[in-house]
Amino acid sequence: MSEVEDTEDADKVKADIKRQLKENGLSAYKVNVRERNVKQVEKENRWLDIESKVLADLQENKEYKNVTYKKTDVTLKQPVTVAIVTPINKSDDEAQEYSEKIKREINTFLQTKDIKKQSKGDSYKVVIYDQDDQVIS
Repeated sequence: MSEVEDTEDADKVKADIKRQLKENGLSAYKVNVRERNVKQVEKENRWLDIESKVLADLQENKEYKNVTYKKTDVTLKQPVTVAIVTPINKSDDEAQEYSEKIKREINTFLQTKDIKKQSKGDSYKVVIYDQDDQVIS
């Protein structure tokens, strides 16, 4: 499966691939080409980078060194979900407080000048999960 930007003609790309396969004696292959919206891909890549920076920032703090990042779908029309998985259980007495503390840390980081510039004003929400993939907050 190949992906091409929506600025390219998918049928033309498919024909070019089939021609190249045939020239190399490989005509028995099925070719699938899917168009991708350029703005969608740009937003996905932008937030993949931002989320990796968020995780690195959190993990610099000993208190958050065991948190991980959970991949979420990024769409053009919806706010981006920054999802963090913590090594605690939702039922722990301090889970809610710990979760809110992480959220504040993330929101502060996302409001830094460099990150605000990189996010280009995209709306986002922060969701914190426990070790069993249950939403804490």
